[in-house]
Amino acid sequence: MRRVKGFTMVELVIVMIIIGLLATFAVPQFGKVIEKTKVAKAKNSLALVCKAQKMWYAEKETYQSCTVSDCQTKFATVIDIQQIGADPDWDYNCAGSYTGYTCNAIRTGGAPDVNAKFIIMDSTGAVTGNHPFK
Repeated sequence: MRRVKGFTMVELVIVMIIIGLLATFAVPQFGKVIEKTKVAKAKNSLALVCKAQKMWYAEKETYQSCTVSDCQTKFATVIDIQQIGADPDWDYNCAGSYTGYTCNAIRTGGAPDVNAKFIIMDSTGAVTGNHPFK
């Protein structure tokens, strides 16, 4: 008698159930990892703008207030921050005075739980905000 090779339908269904359970746990974690990388990108961009603020202060003895497009124009003499303006995930702005500055990154788009969340970096280097992954 000839033996048929292959998987039974029950075995295939069990494998599909196992894969479905694993995907149920993996997909939400993947979304969190993606959001954490976007937060890291925002922190790096904020650090670059803060560096530009310090360089501006060294020349002008005051800190600069600006939005992203203003910052690109005003800081062009001290540092290149063109990459920040093309960021589809975050909006950046700074508020400066003679004594210090505060730079903000506000999340645009994304999942409802992170949309409009923000990260703040000030002249002391402190990072605050209401984003869950700051």
